[in-house]
Amino acid sequence: MRQEKDSSNNNILLFIKAIAFGCLAGAIVCIIALLLVAAVLLTSDADQTVISVIAVIIACLGALIAGFVSSRYCARAGLPIGLTSALILFLLILFISIL
Repeated sequence: MRQEKDSSNNNILLFIKAIAFGCLAGAIVCIIALLLVAAVLLTSDADQTVISVIAVIIACLGALIAGFVSSRYCARAGLPIGLTSALILFLLILFISIL
């Protein structure tokens, strides 16, 4: 009985660590991509709709990277952990953009 509780606690900690690591990796990718796009757009005159589309594409790319990294980190339950990580990062970016 004691072994099962330790095992379930370790699994939960592993899942939380995988989600956190995936969100961090996705956020880093978003920051780097946004900085690169900002440097390119600084030299050109782009329309507001183009900038909005690029921002959404970068947010989706960050969520994809977050899901991929977290699912690779925790291979046993990769799909649900990857989806959770991508959803958390996407909601975080959406919340920040609304503010």
